Amino acid sequence: MQMKVVLFILMLLGGYAISHAQLDAKDLLRGYIENMSKVSNPEDGKVYYIHMLVNNVYKQETHAIKKVEFKAYMTADQMVVNSNVMQAFGDTADVFTIIPATRQIIQQNGIVIGGNALQRNRLLNMQQDLVENCQVVEQKMLPNEVVMLKLKPAESIAENKKIESLVLYYCQNKAQITKVCIFYDKHSLVKAQEIDYKALDFDASMVLDSTPMVQRILDINGELKEPYRSYTLINQKQ
Repeated sequence: MQMKVVLFILMLLGGYAISHAQLDAKDLLRGYIENMSKVSNPEDGKVYYIHMLVNNVYKQETHAIKKVEFKAYMTADQMVVNSNVMQAFGDTADVFTIIPATRQIIQQNGIVIGGNALQRNRLLNMQQDLVENCQVVEQKMLPNEVVMLKLKPAESIAENKKIESLVLYYCQNKAQITKVCIFYDKHSLVKAQEIDYKALDFDASMVLDSTPMVQRILDINGELKEPYRSYTLINQKQ
């Protein structure tokens, strides 16, 4: 998995806090999108922490990864991502993605402070279009002060994104979205995706190690350090 894919995933995901009095499905989604923007572009001097579980349900048996647990710390110029399928370490000089299953390490260009504004705005516009063109078809109170909200996107958007419906779980005690389920149509290989937010902190207390990422992975001769000596380094820097 390349780093841009990891960043895209992290950008897409994030809980959203809202006051009880404002509880409205579209308000929740609008705030959800607002936090997507924050995740992709950390505020200077802050450490963002994200912990989430992603469960993919496929229509047919597949070797594709079904469950992924992500834990990530990010600043404006650094990122550390750990999951059960990969690790990633990045700063403004280099991004290294470590894939144990293939014993590969992919080296890519460093983080651009401020990110790709054009790409971010395009994605946000797409998501905002989804929000404004969806309909709340079900709202139900569940145990533990959790509200379930089911939304159906407009037909044109549903066909384009292969999305049949979205279900949000909003915890009133925590005042945030704690889970999102996306159900796909018959044209998608994925039946459903469940995203469970365990933690989202935009002011985490952790201090990230300032050692350049390249020094953690490579020695002075440009060779892989332990425990990565048996890995293959793939340099994709441009």
